Formats: sequence, C-alpha cells, structure tokens
Amino acid sequence: MTNGQPPRLSDLVAATPDRRDRYVDFLRALAVTVVVLGHWVGAVVEVRDGTLFAASALDLVPGLWIITWVLQIMPLFFFVGGFANYVTYQGLIRLGEGAGTFLRGRASRLLRPVVIFLVLWAIAAPLVLRIPLPEGAIPQARKVLLGPLWFICAYILLVALSPVMVRLHQRYRLGALMVLGLLPVVVDSLRFVLLVNHVKWANFLFVWLFIHQLGFFYADGTFDRVNKRLFWTMALVGFVTMVALVQLQAYPASMVGCCSDEISNMAPPTVPMLVFGIYQIGVAMLARPALTRWLARKLPWSAVVAVNASIMTLFLWHLSALVITAAVLLPLGFPQPPMASGMWWLTRPIWFGSALVVLALFVFLWGRFERPDLDPAERYWNLQEFYAL
Repeated sequence: MTNGQPPRLSDLVAATPDRRDRYVDFLRALAVTVVVLGHWVGAVVEVRDGTLFAASALDLVPGLWIITWVLQIMPLFFFVGGFANYVTYQGLIRLGEGAGTFLRGRASRLLRPVVIFLVLWAIAAPLVLRIPLPEGAIPQARKVLLGPLWFICAYILLVALSPVMVRLHQRYRLGALMVLGLLPVVVDSLRFVLLVNHVKWANFLFVWLFIHQLGFFYADGTFDRVNKRLFWTMALVGFVTMVALVQLQAYPASMVGCCSDEISNMAPPTVPMLVFGIYQIGVAMLARPALTRWLARKLPWSAVVAVNASIMTLFLWHLSALVITAAVLLPLGFPQPPMASGMWWLTRPIWFGSALVVLALFVFLWGRFERPDLDPAERYWNLQEFYAL
C-alpha cells in the first residue's frame, strides 16, 4: 500500500483493533442494507399506455404493512449515530480539540458524498431531459432521487446539536432523556387533540433526538453495566405501546408512509415511531452478545467493513440505481405481470440483480470520495473520526 492512498479492505480487516465495538459497525451496515433491499424489492414500476406508474408494494398489497414492523430500520441509524457522535466528540476532547474540530470533521464526512451526488445529477439532468421519457417519469424520478436527502438533513442537525447534547447527557443523564421522550408526546397532543397541525414538523427533531440520545448510553458504557432485563423491558414495553396506539386507531399501522393512510408515522415521526425505536433498540441490545461473537470471524466482519467503507454512497445512490434500472429494463420489454402475482415475485431477482450491478458501479466510481486518505490501515482505525457516520 502506497502512502496517501486509501487503505484496502483487507488491510482494514486485519488492522481492526480489539477495542473496536464491531456491533456498532454491524448495526450501521445492517440498517443501510435493509433500506436498500426494502426499496428495491418493494418498488412497483410499470409503463401503462405510455404513462409511468410508480408505487410501493405496501400501497398495493393488503396487509403487507406488517413487514414494516421488521424492516423499518431508521431508528437504528440514529441510535448508532448517537453512539458515533458521542465517542467521536469525547475522543477529540481527550486530544485537546473542541466542538469546532468535531463539527468540521463530521461535516466533511457527511457532505463530501452529498456534494458529489448533487453535482453529478445537476450535470446529468439536462442530458436526461433530452431523452424521450414516459409521461410522469420526471416528477417520479425527482421524488425518488432526492428522497435520501431528508435523512442527511435530519442527521446533520443532530450532529450540530451533539456537543450540547453530550454535555446535557453528562450532567442530567436519564433526566435529559426523559424530557426528550416527552417532547414528541406534547407535539402529538397539540397536533391531534388541539388540532395545531403545523407543530408536527418539530417531531422531525424531537423523535430522532431522543433515539440519538439513547445512543449516548451505549457509547458511555451504561448499556454494558445494566442487567439485560432492561433491554427485555424496552423491547416489551415499546412493542406493547406501539400495538396499543395502533389498535386504538389513533395512528396508522404502517411504520412507513403509505398513500392509503391519512397520516404517516414517518414524515413527520410520531409517538409510535418513538416507541418502535425503543422496542427495536431493546431487541438489538439483546442480540448483541451472540452477534458480537459472530463478528469476530473474518468473513462477516469483512462484509461489514466493506459496506461501511462506502455507506453514504450506498445510501445516496441506491434509489438512483433503481431509477436507472427501470429506465433500461422497461423499454427493453421487461415483463410487467400483475402486482404480487407469482410471476411478479419471480422477476424480483432480475430486478434486484440489475439494480445491484448499477449500484456497484456507482460505489466503484464515487465511494472513494467518502473514505479518509489515511495510511496505514491502523491509522485509519485510530483516527477516522473514531466511529464514522
């Protein structure tokens, strides 16, 4: 490996320090993988009489919403982000740095792949518009391509607040968490009881800030010291509360937005999303010991490192890969059987495999821009913002 070149995958795997919490990296890789697979497998894209029709299988298959109780993975993004921000900020403080260094480093890590994404599509868009496209293709493509950016905006806001939230955690700990947990309840009460609708947007911050703050308890070692009964309680209480809120028909059953629902538990997040996050984190912590032992093996750990090395590129470009796959396959006569029919499911592997090839090309071309140019690999592990996200 030459000096100044990004470390190779094999070097990173071999140089992983013993102190590295591999489970954090696994949760991050799992979250983005589930998001990608969920969007690809559930996408329904057809051309009917010259008009593009695009929807989610969740909107078309009755009862399919139940899979969102397993595949809605966004709380893990913010939970792991809380861990990463806490560890990074505390590590920089120990090195004599401050909030400025933390914010500059985080902004660089997050925004470099975003800038690449926006610049390349700004260049490509005028060229694409010259191509004859089905009616409705441009609005649908624009909505799909820009979809991942909402997460980036929300996460950057949490990063900006992290130095303050770390201090609040260190001073008030559970008290700060409880206040953060009450804020979404207040917002939903104002929204649904007093009909103050515009206040709902505050939960884009409050719900994810609560989940992010839970990550601090993992990062500072609290979750290592508590009895696992706490995680069983989190999982049980979170799940039961979510079911109760849905059964009361106060909220929709799906944990993602569906066109058939008058409101969404996701945009903006609601109290069910908050308790769903508590349930999901409890389950994740219960699974941690067994999965940590598994991650000590070379093969699974290599896969985790590979995903995390280009995780922002994967997340930003996976819907672009889907759009390009549809733009290529449909004009070539790709079968369009009835939604959820046996033939429709049989075509999913072809659809998925084609999108995977396109995404792999994007990662090959643009993934390098989010990786720190550090050498050797041991320095990468020691200094790449401690835990990257």
